[in-house]
Amino acid sequence: PELAIQQAQTIAAAIALQRPEQEAEIQLRLDSLKRDLVDLDSRLGVAAEALGEEPLLFSHPVYQYLINRYGLNAVEVHWEPDIAPDGHAWEHLEELLESHPAKWMLWEGEPLDVTVRGLEDRGIASLVFDPCGNRPDEGDYLSAMAANAATLESLTW
Repeated sequence: PELAIQQAQTIAAAIALQRPEQEAEIQLRLDSLKRDLVDLDSRLGVAAEALGEEPLLFSHPVYQYLINRYGLNAVEVHWEPDIAPDGHAWEHLEELLESHPAKWMLWEGEPLDVTVRGLEDRGIASLVFDPCGNRPDEGDYLSAMAANAATLESLTW
C-alpha cells in the first residue's frame, strides 16, 4: 500500500498537469484512495503483528515486498500453483521445514489438489494471497488486497 500511494500521487500529479481544471476533483479522489490504502496498510500490519514470528511459506518470490514491509518470518520457494512439485521440490521442502516449521503456505493462485494434499500430509495448509500483479478477475486492487488481509487475519495456531 505504501508503494501504491506513491504511485497514485505521481499519477494524480501528471493528470492534474494535463487537466488543471479538474485538479480539485483529482485531489479529492487521491485523498480518498490514500485513506483506503492507509487503512489497508494498517490492517495488514496488525495481521502481521499478530503472526509474530510464526513461520510462513510463500510459493513464489513475488512476495518479497510484503515479507519485508511487514517483517514476516517467511521463506519463499518457487512453486507454481498449476504445476505439481517434483520429488526434488518435496525433498527441498522437507529440508526447509527442519529449520522453518511452517504451518501455512500462501499461493498467488489456487494450487493443484495433489499439491494441497502433499502439503497437508506435512501439516501445512494452503491459502491464496493474490499479489495483484495483474488486474483481478473480479473487483480491484483494494478488494483483492482486503481479501488478502482477511487471509492473513485468518491464520491461527
